[in-house]
Amino acid sequence: MKMEKNDRWFPHCIHLGKEKGYSASGHILPCCWADTPDPGFAPLIKEKLKIANNATITDIFQSEEWQEFIHKLTAEPDKAPATCWKYCGNGKKFRIKEILDT
Repeated sequence: MKMEKNDRWFPHCIHLGKEKGYSASGHILPCCWADTPDPGFAPLIKEKLKIANNATITDIFQSEEWQEFIHKLTAEPDKAPATCWKYCGNGKKFRIKEILDT
């Protein structure tokens, strides 16, 4: 997928302090919108990142997977999950376009 920027990128989980999400699988997610089958969140739902498998929530946030996710949001937003673009790309001011191989 290609993200086409029409206005500005504004991830709420970073800039607005949006509450984190908690999935039924026992994982902390960037927000409630992240509890989707979007493959962009797959690195955050590994077994080792379950709350039950960590001493503290801070351990989860300091993991390599979470640090990479934050890096994508801040430095490489074109690599952020499509769900992030949908909800944190100022709504309809951002469009998600499929790239079709021809």
